[in-house]
Amino acid sequence: PTPPATASITPVSPTITPANKTRAAGPPNPTLTASYTGFVGGETLATSGVTGAPALSATTTNVTGTYPITAALGTLSAVNYSFSFMNGVLTVTPGSASTLVILTQPSSTAVAGVPFARQPVLLIQDAYGNLRSTDNSTVVTAARNAGSGTLQGTLSATAVNGVVSFANLSHNVADTINLRFSGTGLTNVASANIVVSPAPFPHLPLLVPGESAAPG
Repeated sequence: PTPPATASITPVSPTITPANKTRAAGPPNPTLTASYTGFVGGETLATSGVTGAPALSATTTNVTGTYPITAALGTLSAVNYSFSFMNGVLTVTPGSASTLVILTQPSSTAVAGVPFARQPVLLIQDAYGNLRSTDNSTVVTAARNAGSGTLQGTLSATAVNGVVSFANLSHNVADTINLRFSGTGLTNVASANIVVSPAPFPHLPLLVPGESAAPG
């Protein structure tokens, strides 16, 4: 007699893909969820006989960037299906503005009344050290901190992509000073010292008795 025919039936493999999620630095990850695709015969997850749930995981870092959300078998079980897995994406964005950080210190030496050769540049960061790269509105103010005299120039600057740049600061008195930078809701920061030297003494013409103006 003819031996009975046999056939090997390979289970269909639905794909499980975690949903993309976004959170700010600081809070915990949102609830991770996933979608199922690839059922056959008009079946859905509800009618497929699939039980259990995949194991979904993602980093808990507070460093801004994009990170994989991975899926694994977990407690999934099905008679007629095996499973394949894709990754989702977790995007971590900066938290609330918290801290000022000096990126470029002002010049360590200067001349009274002359703009510093190197002007200060600051970063606006969240509590985890992430640049607030979408911040285009925070105003930062510079003031003399140590020393005496008056800080001159444009004393306030507005962030551009989280970076605050001053352009024409100077100091009117010879002294050793430093600068304090502040902004609403931000931790203040002080610069390194600046040694301000006297401005050159102007040359005055010497008049002899009877002259009202220098010759020539």
